[in-house]
Amino acid sequence: MGSQFEEKCRQYLTYYTKDLPFHIREIGGWWGGDPETKKRERADIIAFNGKDAIFGECKRRSDPVDASVLKEMQRKASLFHGSERKYHYLFSRSGFTSGVIEEAERDGSVRPIALGEIYVS
Repeated sequence: MGSQFEEKCRQYLTYYTKDLPFHIREIGGWWGGDPETKKRERADIIAFNGKDAIFGECKRRSDPVDASVLKEMQRKASLFHGSERKYHYLFSRSGFTSGVIEEAERDGSVRPIALGEIYVS
């Protein structure tokens, strides 16, 4: 079911473009290496237009997504050097903790998207 949720999140970005920071040219997953840990990293979604990128994590778990997930996604996004500006979209079946909501209010590059938004659009 996780891959189906990821696909629905990609569709959200592809078809619901009203509030996106740029027009998406390509969308998919991303795999890259971390030079410090020497581990392979994965982002559920990367959408870009050649100079800007949206990194997305799709969490279909029963607990609200917390700030640690956001920080991990931002760390992974820092490994990607193919964009000038990066945006961080968190998709969650079960909502978000206050820490994620507060960070999104402070940082315009962070966008939490709850299940209701995905399926209403």
